Amino acid sequence: MNNIIISRDKDAEKIRTHIRKKACANRGCPIEIVKGRFSPRIVGRSYYFTNKRGDIIHHPSAYMNAWGKPIYHASTRRVEVGSSWVTKQKIAQKFLDKETIRNIVE
Repeated sequence: MNNIIISRDKDAEKIRTHIRKKACANRGCPIEIVKGRFSPRIVGRSYYFTNKRGDIIHHPSAYMNAWGKPIYHASTRRVEVGSSWVTKQKIAQKFLDKETIRNIVE
């Protein structure tokens, strides 16, 4: 995967906010720009706990009191968006220069 990271300045923050709004994602959700023309979507899985056999535990504190320490699995949730979609947005054209737009598409 060819990941593009949008810089952390205020203009880029407006673009990231626009992408997250379109995907209905929260502010902390990372954004991954991949090749394609698709609009923003949330992919991945939220965090969860399992026991040693791999069964999902819905109430880890209750499980820990009875049977021991559950295994934590971190979230893989992120916003995935196509590079062509980003460059077609008016907000991206307003805040990104032509060189950056070319780099996103390639």
